[in-house]
Amino acid sequence: MWRWVVAVVLVVACGTVAGCSSARVGFGIPQQPSPSAFPGVRHDVTGVVVVQENGCVDVDLGSDGRRWVVWPDTVTEANGGADVMVGGHLVADGDQLTGTGMLLDGSELRTWSGRNEIPLGSFGSFCSAGTYGVVILDDATVTTPSAASRSFF
Repeated sequence: MWRWVVAVVLVVACGTVAGCSSARVGFGIPQQPSPSAFPGVRHDVTGVVVVQENGCVDVDLGSDGRRWVVWPDTVTEANGGADVMVGGHLVADGDQLTGTGMLLDGSELRTWSGRNEIPLGSFGSFCSAGTYGVVILDDATVTTPSAASRSFF
């Protein structure tokens, strides 16, 4: 019980103290620890970024479906781990993503929990990877489409 009290005090304190503003948000971003850290067949990946309401980032790959993204080791965090930076570009809903990576069923993450010290099982569960599936990217480029190239229904 005392652990919950300490956790609540820290959350409340950081919510009101400017010095805590650089604290990491949630899990941070899911990343491979090194290129191709997870063995498997790689594919070219092209899709549209979809940011879930809970902040998790997916990519809609069209006929390959929507997938939760595990980013390459070269991406960086922004805003205390709440956002993803790819090549200096802040990733946003609707961005175009291209790269190479491995597509897999979300159920495979359970066996990876704690592997390479990454809590992918818990992280993936929070981000609905079991529903959407997963893409583990070895490299990625993200661009914002111009207003002229966007289609509206």
